[in-house]
Amino acid sequence: MLGSVTKGITWRLFAGALLCMPAAPLLAQQAVEPAPVSPSSPALVALSQEFRTWLQRNGPVEPFASNRLRRPPDWQPDWSQSAIQARKSDYLRFQARLDALAPETMETPDRVDAALLGAAMERVHWQLEVLDRPSRDPGFYLDQALGSLFDILLETPQPTELQLEEIIRRLHRFPALVNSAKLNLDAVAPELARATARRIGDVDTLTDAFGAALGPMVPANMNGDFEVGLRAMRQSLASYQDWLRVSESRFTHAPSIGAQKYRWYLGHVALAPQPPETLAAEAELALAGIGARLAVSQHRSREQPAQAPFDQSGRLVQMADISRSEIATFLQTSGLVSPDSDRAGLELAPMPAPLAPMAFVGEALNFRRDGATRYLHATREQAGLVESMAWVEPRLLLTWDGTPGRWAQQLAASAHPRELRRHAVSPALSNGLALYFNEQIRDAGLYTFSPASAEMALEINRVGAALALADLHLALDGWNAGQVQTFLAERGGLSEARAQAAYENLVAYPGLAGASFAAYSRLLRFLADASLEAGEAFSLTEFNDRLLLNAHVPVTLQRWETLGSERLLEDLETQRGKQATVPE
Repeated sequence: MLGSVTKGITWRLFAGALLCMPAAPLLAQQAVEPAPVSPSSPALVALSQEFRTWLQRNGPVEPFASNRLRRPPDWQPDWSQSAIQARKSDYLRFQARLDALAPETMETPDRVDAALLGAAMERVHWQLEVLDRPSRDPGFYLDQALGSLFDILLETPQPTELQLEEIIRRLHRFPALVNSAKLNLDAVAPELARATARRIGDVDTLTDAFGAALGPMVPANMNGDFEVGLRAMRQSLASYQDWLRVSESRFTHAPSIGAQKYRWYLGHVALAPQPPETLAAEAELALAGIGARLAVSQHRSREQPAQAPFDQSGRLVQMADISRSEIATFLQTSGLVSPDSDRAGLELAPMPAPLAPMAFVGEALNFRRDGATRYLHATREQAGLVESMAWVEPRLLLTWDGTPGRWAQQLAASAHPRELRRHAVSPALSNGLALYFNEQIRDAGLYTFSPASAEMALEINRVGAALALADLHLALDGWNAGQVQTFLAERGGLSEARAQAAYENLVAYPGLAGASFAAYSRLLRFLADASLEAGEAFSLTEFNDRLLLNAHVPVTLQRWETLGSERLLEDLETQRGKQATVPE
């Protein structure tokens, strides 16, 4: 589900002979004239644009591809105490201005837009005040330092001279970021301190590899500044790693955020109306159902020989080139989504040399208007869950990150006629949509002639449900590391190393796995209700196309806008309850 923030991360995460005969559409399709789109409220659009500009300067560097921000040319990461306080004040002003527009008096489409903008603002509050990552997670500062370089190189592995100047300026910011970390980190969960020190690894190896990869591209007149920047990187990371290890005894905060903050995240950021307890029950049922389906599938394929993984990433790239056209044909004949010549698909490529030393920092997935590129780790063991499965079955990754997965979501949503719906609020909805389409693709028959591949597709959704349950138990019941990792190994089928990495990510990003599963489960209910209401006129193609177009709109808001149900909005208000800062 989902990409890679730690080495071997499991989620963030969170793909032969096929199509010997054309598949029939899953449900009847009927041409429907699209409804006219009313113009957005000018006041809402103006406030949203101002907020997005602010976010590009003040939002943190994140490992999630869907939330990657384009920075202005002179941007530098600043997480000093004064800068954090200024952000908190700005949030209050933005929130007050949104309230002053009285969204409750607007027409439904503008109320949906206002709710999206409000959730984006509340995510700022979540990061800075409720979860308070700058005080809690040492990995946050690693993201701001290395992640700020990673984002440039991901977009352009062969940086221009202007981009090299930007990289050098950001290298020079490392000492200030590390000093801010030492001053701000006063509520640290020890698991996150150990994970960050381990992620840094051998500082000399990391710095030397980065310098060797980028150095030949640096013009002679920048060499001096580049060497100074590399020294700043080396000394700062070494100092930070030593400080984390020496300070570990005073890092005593619990890894669990508690039920109240978890509920706040679901209600204010994810806009998910399920109480955590209800969500846990849904995830438990889903996990049991997937486990049963896997048992039956494995029984049927027990005589089939196991599929051997590719021995190198180059072979995976070659097979992906063949599989892309096969997937395009499958999507056209299955009717899951409309054919779209603009969806160029996902390319897999070896990790570029400048990115390789810091491949653990974020998702090596670059979305562009003309396509998308997923850079592969050098070995299967370094890869996240879906990427590691792609070493056996590339179609899993091509559909998860390509079409109809996360790239198709980004491309479709970026063309939405209502501007406020073109930007992702959080990765949770994108992950939920990826789970939703992963299930439909499997059921529609992409892996008909490869039972082992179909089982791996099931395993992806099993891990999604298991991660959600572990996330919920961590918050609601205070599970410890051993309980979470044992559960993920036994019920999610994860290896010991992946279970440990998953636990660390659940501690670092609480709520994300639960919100991703909530989106997935709500999508299934939305599909069922929409098909019942439309009857024989229902078109799965049109329904899924609309989901892609509204890929950044939480399912609760989509249901309200299309089916007219306000009950879920009432449930959402109940879910929000008390402020998260009120003691439990």
